[in-house]
Amino acid sequence: MNDVDIRTDDDRRVTVVAVLDVPPEGVQAFQRYESRVLPLLARHDGWLDRRLRSADGTTEVHVLSFPSDEAYRGYLADSERVGSEPLLAGADVGRRVLELLVDVGPPLPVRAEIVHLNLPALEALAAGDLAAAGPLTPVPVTPYLVGSECRGVWRMRAAQVAADPVSAAWVTGLVWDPDGQRTVGRAGFHGPPDAAGMVEVGYSIDPAHRRRGHAQAVLRVLLARAVREPAVRTVRASVRPDNTASRDLVLAHGFRQVGEQDDPEDGLEIVYEVPAGS
Repeated sequence: MNDVDIRTDDDRRVTVVAVLDVPPEGVQAFQRYESRVLPLLARHDGWLDRRLRSADGTTEVHVLSFPSDEAYRGYLADSERVGSEPLLAGADVGRRVLELLVDVGPPLPVRAEIVHLNLPALEALAAGDLAAAGPLTPVPVTPYLVGSECRGVWRMRAAQVAADPVSAAWVTGLVWDPDGQRTVGRAGFHGPPDAAGMVEVGYSIDPAHRRRGHAQAVLRVLLARAVREPAVRTVRASVRPDNTASRDLVLAHGFRQVGEQDDPEDGLEIVYEVPAGS
């Protein structure tokens, strides 16, 4: 049985708390069910705010959001058209939701994948050509990724890959959210490790998807990659002094300030480093 508590905030955002029973046949069957539902959620601009699972694995609680009641109703209608049982449909059962929230475990971590790109895709993104970039990338490209905040990065990465094709496996790619089935930003290293074994991380999440754990998830991916690469000894992050969110994120992952630098585009940056694998 799936129970739902629906709330509308002052900004008209609809928050849905869904209590879901994992079927007796196991988590794999539940994941197949999710694979039908989550793409519909993304199609209507909904997102997974929080996901928790009970210690015995029989119950999950999903906290999801839609930008408006219209988006939520559109999701329900779409579910009916494709013949998929709506994940989020039902009466207000707030009391049962609160009771079950006491029994579930900690939130399941947000997941992220970095999809690396070839030179033609990087060049199309650098040119701001959304139509040309789409067929060249393995996952969808959004307007944010061809906007002014991203084009300069793509130009630098395209030049790097043109000069050194091996760097394509290291430099900035697209951040893919496998649970929400959507592209949420860009991330990667600034290049392969230098002679001292240092790599520098860079990431930027689309403003439409910020404050949902994607930056933390992609930083974990980058740090895990650094551990797997024998040539990497140090991971660096350069952060503007006013970017307190990124500062707090890197500090939480063991980075420590080692200096400052003057970036030609971003101005003063604080330089943080952490040994790979620490």
